[in-house]
Amino acid sequence: MSKRRQFDIEISGISLSSTKTRNELEELKYERNRVKSPKVPSSSSSSTSGNPIEDPSSPELVTFPHKRPRKAIIPLTSSIGTFSPRYIPKTDSEIAFLIRTLSRSFIFSSLEYNALTSIINTFYSKTFPAGSNVLHKDQESIELYVIKNGKVKIDIDENIYEEVGPGKILGEISLLHNSPQIIEATAVDECECWVLDRDTYVHMVKKNNTDGRAKFRKVFKRIFENLSEENIDNLIDGCKFEVYCTGEVIVKKGANSGKLWVFYEGKVSSFTTESYDYIWETDVKESIVAESTVKSLSLLPETGKRILGDDFISK
Repeated sequence: MSKRRQFDIEISGISLSSTKTRNELEELKYERNRVKSPKVPSSSSSSTSGNPIEDPSSPELVTFPHKRPRKAIIPLTSSIGTFSPRYIPKTDSEIAFLIRTLSRSFIFSSLEYNALTSIINTFYSKTFPAGSNVLHKDQESIELYVIKNGKVKIDIDENIYEEVGPGKILGEISLLHNSPQIIEATAVDECECWVLDRDTYVHMVKKNNTDGRAKFRKVFKRIFENLSEENIDNLIDGCKFEVYCTGEVIVKKGANSGKLWVFYEGKVSSFTTESYDYIWETDVKESIVAESTVKSLSLLPETGKRILGDDFISK
């Protein structure tokens, strides 16, 4: 049975009788769609305005990236300071739209569901009149835009342009770096965008990573007592994030790759994860099975040795 199918079974068993279970359902759907699905051939079409515009409100057209090792984009050792982001109320459909859209972006796809939704809460709306510039080529920008309504013309080069609509993200690189824009983006008609500024983004990513990082540090300090804080942070950055459905085998009996597992949410057979439990694969006596939706970090010995060299000692 495929992992996506296992998520489908768990999703179908959730009742929608409370806000809590609705949130659980949305999170399961989010994690389910992060699992890589078979590629489906698609017919290509050409036009003077570039590729056809996808409507993110249609689930069939939304492609989520598969899970990958979770790397921090913003240094986690910096102080968060006293910055206070403003939270903008949004409807359920607006939140769902932004989740689907941002999950396709390389700077948001590695975030967990709760971290992503907390950032989404800070997006605000901005309207551009027809003919006005959304992005200016060769000028710095500190904002990321997600087109909500209307169309934007993107001038890539002389005589090369594309018209994009709802769900298109503009300004990703400038959000991360103080680099000039490489495109000119102009509103074709009145265009409404969701906006995220760099200060808010940096603060929210730091906060979400720092909250979880402190707990992970304690666990890794128990495992690797003699390592410095810097090396522990490097190991955490080298871990891979995994989500498992109820009944799914996480670690098989007899596995001997030497992998380290840290379970930080959910319940697995043999022990609970209330205290961020961990286990080396070589210590597994019986297969470890998810008894609820389980979230974990895993670290391969090759990754540990690549990060720490001879200082890394695995079981």
